[in-house]
Amino acid sequence: AINFFVQEEFKLARDDFMTVLQLDPENIGAQDYLEKIDEKLNSKKQYEKRLREAEIFYASGIKNLKNNKFNEARDEFEHALTLIPDYKDAKQRLESIPRLKAEYEKREKERRLKIITEQFQIGLIALADQKYQDAISAFELILKLDPENPKVPPLMQRAKDAQRFEEEEVVDENSTYFNL
Repeated sequence: AINFFVQEEFKLARDDFMTVLQLDPENIGAQDYLEKIDEKLNSKKQYEKRLREAEIFYASGIKNLKNNKFNEARDEFEHALTLIPDYKDAKQRLESIPRLKAEYEKREKERRLKIITEQFQIGLIALADQKYQDAISAFELILKLDPENPKVPPLMQRAKDAQRFEEEEVVDENSTYFNL
């Protein structure tokens, strides 16, 4: 039984110590070993449970990284590392989050800038072609992406004024002024 215990064959050691206790119920050495074995087996079960939980947090962290949810990913990797220090590459992934977040924000800024530039051109062309509603729509999208843009409000006002003037100039065909 002691040899099994030393070799960390705890289940076999436990069986042998139980046999010893059946033969000698007062054997304190066998009782002590059984307590140690139970602690080791419980500890192993707890570790396996923490390992499963760490994997769940780790997988969720990977998913959040792929979806650019950096704060959630950080929380998930920290939970995994709390359960199992040095779990897989969670520490490296956690350390990479600031860089990944900065790269994502840069890409998003460039994407927004591209849309703003395209919509500005569309708005100017629509304004020149007297397609005022198209111009207004383009300028509204720009302001949605960049509310502080100083160039857009005057252009949007010009488009709205021109649209209003155009609508005022339209004469109803039932009006006496229609054929003038």
